[in-house]
Amino acid sequence: MLCSVTYAQNPIVFEAEYQVAWKGWTCGIMQSQLLQNEDGSYQYTQTLKSSLFFYPFLQTEKSQFSIEQGQIVCQQYEIFREGIEGPCYTVLFGNDYMEIAVAGEDDLFHYAVSAAPVHDKLVTQLVLIRQILTDTTPGNRTVCFIDPSGIHHRTYTLNIQDQALIFSSAYGHKSSSFTLDPKKRYLPTLFQQYRHGHLVFTGDLVDAKFGPAWDNFLSAT
Repeated sequence: MLCSVTYAQNPIVFEAEYQVAWKGWTCGIMQSQLLQNEDGSYQYTQTLKSSLFFYPFLQTEKSQFSIEQGQIVCQQYEIFREGIEGPCYTVLFGNDYMEIAVAGEDDLFHYAVSAAPVHDKLVTQLVLIRQILTDTTPGNRTVCFIDPSGIHHRTYTLNIQDQALIFSSAYGHKSSSFTLDPKKRYLPTLFQQYRHGHLVFTGDLVDAKFGPAWDNFLSAT
């Protein structure tokens, strides 16, 4: 059933909470949680909730993946939205294919697996975070992800400012960035999104909790 997967509670790798502002209005919270399953795979959940009376919305993303030969290998992804633009859909990752089911549509979208690793959009954050442990050289990093419109290659530029590691990317009239702090064990401390050059969204870290598996996750092979 689309957008209805329920994951069991598992050992916490990390939990984080962010205060969210939309176009300058403090509007709610964003919560991120990474758990490790008994079989060694992971599940990553990110929930964005607005409490603004004139713009209430809820968005939940869930990703299931494993780490094989040093690479994040996606298994399943789903996104649920309420009160915010964009489709609700599920992606299943097979050995040689990817399948997308969009809520309200009967047809499934099928894609053959390409040579480059293809991830879901949520996990690209973790892919870039893991790269930092072995390469902090400023410059461009390209990630590949899939959504209902197809397979996309997105380039993030890494800059270092006062030891903070800032990944930024521009796509069309939009751009986004997230900041990693080595003092916070490379957890994202700030998310920003722009449209037509204007800041429309920020997520500032207000609380974080790490489990004993965080360092192992960063360096897992």
